[in-house]
Amino acid sequence: MGFLNRLLGRGLTPPGLPHATDPTDAPLPQAPLVSQPPDRIYRVRQGDTLPGIAREVYGDEAQWPRIAEANRQRVGDPPVLYPGLVLELP
Repeated sequence: MGFLNRLLGRGLTPPGLPHATDPTDAPLPQAPLVSQPPDRIYRVRQGDTLPGIAREVYGDEAQWPRIAEANRQRVGDPPVLYPGLVLELP
């Protein structure tokens, strides 16, 4: 990498790379904004609670904080559920 730094420091461009007068002016590559699909989703029904959903999905109502944390943007803190809300299940 020392050779490349010296080469770029002189304003030279190695073969195969686009020409840039100042290496710091070159745009940085952006990571694609790809969201990971949820493992599963759950549509909230009338009367649902996070412990009840956790019991139905994981077999353990004590796992409700996993659902709340994964959906913090949707349910808020403290969590508020309403019919039709779509939750991601981690």
